[in-house]
Amino acid sequence: PDSFPWRLNYPMDFYLEDMGEYRFGDTTITTVLTPGHTEGCMSFLIPVTDEGEPHLLALWGGTSLLPSSDPEVYKNSVLRFSDICREKGVDGEIASHPFFDSTIERLNLVNNIAEGVPNPFIIGTENCVKYLAKYYRMAEEEIAKRKAVVEQYRRRLEGAAGIVLCKPQKDVTPNYAYFPVVFDGY
Repeated sequence: PDSFPWRLNYPMDFYLEDMGEYRFGDTTITTVLTPGHTEGCMSFLIPVTDEGEPHLLALWGGTSLLPSSDPEVYKNSVLRFSDICREKGVDGEIASHPFFDSTIERLNLVNNIAEGVPNPFIIGTENCVKYLAKYYRMAEEEIAKRKAVVEQYRRRLEGAAGIVLCKPQKDVTPNYAYFPVVFDGY
């Protein structure tokens, strides 16, 4: 799209859509728009089998919050994706960054697993939802951290020459994505 900050040097066949289903051979992956990490962040539902039994894995796309991330939008995306996972019966998870859920250690277990031993990626629907809850808590912690920074700067800058602080607005819940400060003359 024209809104991309870069130009692609190759043709695009299609763009991923919210709740889109994309077939790769015999596998159909569902894409879920989960903004918050970035505006166009996607998460995925991936069908797999383990010892001949079908399972559905969740891959959360927005593993962390960036300085430009909106943590309220992120939290809403976690809640929506959790609801979708529960509704679809997702019973396994895998992270987009292997450090976040011990993927490397679990892959080593899978490579050396004996028949009949449970796959460490297949954890059950409620445990998948609990796994996603840590992303929600991370966003709440980020909001608290940003709020503390804003309050610290407000105390330091209140009354400083040349600086006008935006007043908190009635009936507006700040998301602390950006610090509201305006410098005189700009």
